[in-house]
This record gives sequence, structure tokens and C-alpha cells, in this order.
Amino acid sequence: MRTILSRLIKTTGALFLTFSLVNCGGGSDGDISTNNNDITPIKNDTDNTWLNLDKNATRAQAITFLKQAAIALNESDIEYVMQHGYAAWIDKQLAMSFDEKNSMVDLLYGTLSKLDTSFKVSMAHPTDGSSCEKIATPKKYRLVSNSLWWQRVFRGKDQLRQKVAYALSQIIVVSAVSPAGNLLEWRGEGLAYYYDILQRNAFGNYKKLLEDITYSPAMAYYMTYIGSAKYDPAKGESPDENYAREIMQMFSIGTSELALDGTIETKNGRDIPSYTQDDVMNGAKIFTGWSFAGNGRFDRVAKGGGCYILPVEFYSKYHDTTAKRLLGHDIPANQSGKEDIEAELSILMRNKNIAPFIAKRLIQRMTTSNPSPAYVERVAAVFNDNGSGVKGDLAAVVRAILLDKEVRNATNENQGRVDELLTSLAHLYSTFGVMPTHSWRFYGGNVPNDMPLYWAATNGIFAQAAMSAPDVFNFYDATYAPKDANFTKKHLVAPELQIQTPSNLIRYNNFLTTLFSLYDKYAILDIDKKYTSLDDSMTNGLSKKGQSASQLMYVDLSDVYRTFEQALDGDTDGDFAGLKEKAKVQKAVKALVEYLDTKMLGKRLPKDYKYALEGYLVTVEGYDYKLPNRARKIVVAAIVAIATSPYYMVIR
Repeated sequence: MRTILSRLIKTTGALFLTFSLVNCGGGSDGDISTNNNDITPIKNDTDNTWLNLDKNATRAQAITFLKQAAIALNESDIEYVMQHGYAAWIDKQLAMSFDEKNSMVDLLYGTLSKLDTSFKVSMAHPTDGSSCEKIATPKKYRLVSNSLWWQRVFRGKDQLRQKVAYALSQIIVVSAVSPAGNLLEWRGEGLAYYYDILQRNAFGNYKKLLEDITYSPAMAYYMTYIGSAKYDPAKGESPDENYAREIMQMFSIGTSELALDGTIETKNGRDIPSYTQDDVMNGAKIFTGWSFAGNGRFDRVAKGGGCYILPVEFYSKYHDTTAKRLLGHDIPANQSGKEDIEAELSILMRNKNIAPFIAKRLIQRMTTSNPSPAYVERVAAVFNDNGSGVKGDLAAVVRAILLDKEVRNATNENQGRVDELLTSLAHLYSTFGVMPTHSWRFYGGNVPNDMPLYWAATNGIFAQAAMSAPDVFNFYDATYAPKDANFTKKHLVAPELQIQTPSNLIRYNNFLTTLFSLYDKYAILDIDKKYTSLDDSMTNGLSKKGQSASQLMYVDLSDVYRTFEQALDGDTDGDFAGLKEKAKVQKAVKALVEYLDTKMLGKRLPKDYKYALEGYLVTVEGYDYKLPNRARKIVVAAIVAIATSPYYMVIR
């Protein structure tokens, strides 16, 4: 009999295609003012009848909602949503201010200081023209991508902020994998500073977000406008066009004219371009004259030079001061760099495309891959006017996205999205009490016992980690559609499936099996009994492997094992004696699946799937004659089978 796990590995892609989204149910002519308030509001006359303001939710509904609105699935949040409803949880989250003491930059420097007592850094702007960052080593990037992001998303109570920041990081992309070179891999503080911008502005105004990312060193390097200068006829060099193009194409208005509902407008059967090459060339002039703070030389780009935790600095000598025309608007000559940038951002915010374009991108990253035009239009209307005449209010937009009845009431038959492996792992980790490790080896030294570090090197498992997209288009194309009739006939997309290749899915399945077999508190202390504590297992076990360990976070399955054994033996002494009797095994397996279904999904597994899973689990044997080891095989197989099923990995 083929195991249910082997069938899942071989058919995961088909399962996703079968059960996922389908079957689971231009401006006018004239000058532009550079005033910060020059955003023309569009009155939002819609009422709130399209919002789901229910005061409570079932466990299944709460889990689904939090998978859309959070990265860590905390039991306290699940209970809060069940008792008080979706809107109350959102409003509570929106009221939380950004925790500056736990910014990525502060966490990074604090961690490095503890790891290396000789590490020192001057956070202030340098007065001598030298770099504000004295040490540049690969430690920084590794910590940012593999530890600090996990620490923030697991330990932060501001789960909605974490989810929105992560969504924004996949829309306004900056990555350690840079087309400009590997400098960001060395200068990880630049990535930390950039991610803090996303966190800080997650509930702010979209124009302010665009402004802050424009002046960020990481974006300036990633989009290659560091050292971009006005046209030099002697050298034949023109301003760099990368950022001028991407701030329109990817970060604001998209490539085609859009209606408010996100549908593409056409003329004579063809899409109407939202900008031209002339707009790109004029935009390139706007972003001239910028370099790293404290760089000492305008066009210097080096691993040890410049400051990555301060906004870029302006060099007027290299700025193009000619008049410019962008998207039908005139920008006057002889303005400073900041005045030109302010003018461009005002033009982009006034453009009719920005509301539907950003609304749909955020919807896709949070709730559903195939929103109806009506859903997009409702959210875009809120982007245009939050009800108080303000355009670009991300807090209002996020609230509208999450409370729309199309999502909360599942009124769209194509509702839902496939969870990314990265966030699905985070959901799974947090469901089973993820814990940070202690005392593991790091570059020849030991992490102090009082400094817990989360760690998961997911890049090497399924090719995805925060701030590590292969290019500015993110890990996957927002318009990607699998080559399957269910999608092509109905013109549906499933972006996340682009990177869920068979090899990635197999590695993910194997990783989960290893994780729950070897990195579980109960397995270590109650089954293997090799160590007296988790710290002991780290100091004398995994820490000897140093960086080679595939992951260094622990989960706690104690309640799972106790539930299983209580149904099996009527006690929890750890001997699992009932595994010798088939009838007892059948009873215990049924209780185990029911428990996991409730804990992981809120009782959403179909009867036929549970029946098949129970039938398989009864046949699972241990790798020796010890009954606790057979219990471990059964428990792990049950968790992995549910975690890799479409019922867990498709959010709807």
C-alpha cells in the first residue's frame, strides 16, 4: 500500500490545482504643485454594507482570517477574534505604534554587539566624511535574512503590521540578490533599515512610504540610481533609468491604464500604456544627484563605504535642473532634487491608476489571488478617500481588504490564495509553540544564553526568505497562471504556485518531517532522553554542527503526544503501551486527527480525507521496536500530511 505521504509528495501540485482557487468553493496638462498636500481626493460615497462587522467568529473563521492578517498564529489572537470579531482585532492592531526599540536596525546592532564584543558602530551622522558603519561582514546579511525577520514576526504582538510590511516587501521589492552586485549581501544593515521603513509606514500614507523608500540607501543601490548624474556630453553618459521606470511600473501605477475596478482599459482592442519612454527618461532626470551619506565621493560604491542607515544625500552639482514633463504634467526648471522628487510623487499619487493598482496588489498578497472587479473597486475607493478626504491611507485600505464581505463571507467562488511556503511554515511553527535556540555556535563562538535567536535557513530548503527575491518582480509574477484547464478557462491566476515546484515541495515535505521528528521538545526530552534540557541538547548536540544545522528553532508537540497517548492508554506516562493493540491504535489515531484538525484548521478537514489519513496512520510503524518511536512516527506523519494538504495550504 502506498503511503498517504508518498502520494502527497507526488501529487501536491495536482492537489493544489484541483482544490485551490477554483474548486475550493494619465493626468491633464499643466503645472504641478509640489505642496505635500497636493493630492486630489476622490469622494468615497460608498456605505459600509460591504464590510463584515460580525462581533464573533468560529475557530475555523478566525484561523483563516489570521492567516490573511498575520504571520504568527498565536492562540491568544485566535481566541480574541472568536470572542470580539474581525474588526475589533484589526482596530486593536492598528492602534499599536511602531516599536522603535525593536526595529530591525536596533535588533541587528544589539545582536552583533553580543556576538562580537569588539563590534562597535557609530549611529550618528559622521562629521569627518567617513562611513557611519565601521564594519561590513557577511554576518549582517545572514542575521537579517535568517534570524531577525523570524524574531520580529514571532515575538511581535503587532502581527498586522508584520503582515502588511511583508506584503509591501513583495510589492516594493529590495533584495540581497541585487542586479547591481552583492553589496547588500555584505551591508545587511541596509536591508534592516529598508524593512524598518516598510514596518514604520505599514499603516501610514502611501505617498510617505514612496518618499521614504526613495531616499533609502538600499533602494538607491538596488535600483542603481546611486551616483546617477545629469547628462554628460563629454562622457556620453545619461541618467540611470531603472528607478524611474520601476517606481511607475511596479510601485505605483502599473504598465496599462486601469479602471477603478482594476480592469485594463483598451483602445482599438489594445491596452493603453500608462506611461511612455519619454516619461521614463524625464523621470530619470529627477533621480540624479544622490549618493550614500558620508560617502566622501559622489559615485563611490564600495563594501566599506557610505552609510546604509541614513537617507541618501544630495549633490546639487550632479542634478539635472532642466524642466521636465511627467505623465502629462510639467515640472519647472531649477528645482532642487527634493523638490523634483516631491513633484513626481505628487503626480503619481494624483494618477487614477495608483488606487486600483496598489489595491489589487495588496489584496493578492493578503486575501485572494483573484479578487472580483467589485472588490478591487471598493478597496480602491478607500485608497482614494479614507472617508476624511485623505488619499493613500494604508490603515484604511488594509481594514477594507480584510473586512470585505467577498472575503469574510466567501461570496466569490474563486476566493482564496495558496499560502507561500515561507508564511505557511511560519503559521505552522507558531501553531506548535516555536521556541528560539540558545548557546549554538556562530562563526567560531557561542551565542550567550541570554540571547535567544530564531533561525531558519529557508533559502536552501525551498528558495525563499524575506528580502531575498531574485529580482524586482518578486519571487513570482502576480499574473502567473498554472498550465491547467481550471485556471486557463476561467482566466484565473495563482502566483504562489510559480515557485512551488515539485522539487521545492518535496524538500519542504522532507524538512517538515525532519523538523517535527528531531527538533521537537517532547521528542528530545521524553522520547530520545539523550539530554536533560533543550539548552543541553544545543550545547552538546546541535551546536557542534554550527551553521550546518538546517534550522535552529524548536517546536513543542507535548500536547499532541499527550492527547494521542490519553486516547491510546488512558494515561500520559510516555510508554504508549496501547500501540500493541490494533483497536486501541485505531481509536487513538482518530482522536489524534480530530485534535490536529481542530488545532490547525478549526475542524475543516473533509470526512474522506480524515478517513484516508486515519487508515494510513494505523499502518505506520516505528524504525525500531520501541513504542515511543512508533508514536513519534505516527504523530509526525499526521502533522505533515495535514500541513501539506490543500486544506491547510490554500487560504479561504
